[in-house]
Amino acid sequence: MSTITSGTELRHIQNRAYCRYDTANAEKIVHALDKGNVPHFARYNQQALSLTYDSSFQAVVDEIITKTESGDFEELLLEIQDRKNVNGCRILVPEVADVLEMSVGAVNSRPDEMIDALCLAYIRLWHCDKATIKRELSEIIRVNNFIEEKEESVIHTLLESKEQKIREQERSLQR
Repeated sequence: MSTITSGTELRHIQNRAYCRYDTANAEKIVHALDKGNVPHFARYNQQALSLTYDSSFQAVVDEIITKTESGDFEELLLEIQDRKNVNGCRILVPEVADVLEMSVGAVNSRPDEMIDALCLAYIRLWHCDKATIKRELSEIIRVNNFIEEKEESVIHTLLESKEQKIREQERSLQR
């Protein structure tokens, strides 16, 4: 069985802490550490993870490992798959709202595409720490709002130019 290495070079990691876990979820843990910008160096395979990380990120590493090893994610996926409709992931809206520190109504008031994007991103990021999930979900909202603002400004510009043409036509008819 091959061993995979990931992360930064050991010499770039300050305040080193070491740990080893017998886990089949090493790839998920490493993904979460990468997303959370935790300085780390990892060696892992299908059965174990050997991890060196910056000890100032201890709480983040503990949160990631606890979540990943809990088995809750598999339960979450089963619950979503049990939903027979296309919007099965929408059962996550309360959790997404909690992470974003918004009300469920505020999340549900977003366009359907954004709600789906938030829920699917939450599933992909579930293994990460709460701060990372919040940052990534907030970015989805920010980008979507920016696109909507751009679309609104384009529509506004088009309407203004159309109104201006109508006024010009009215003036030419009055002459």
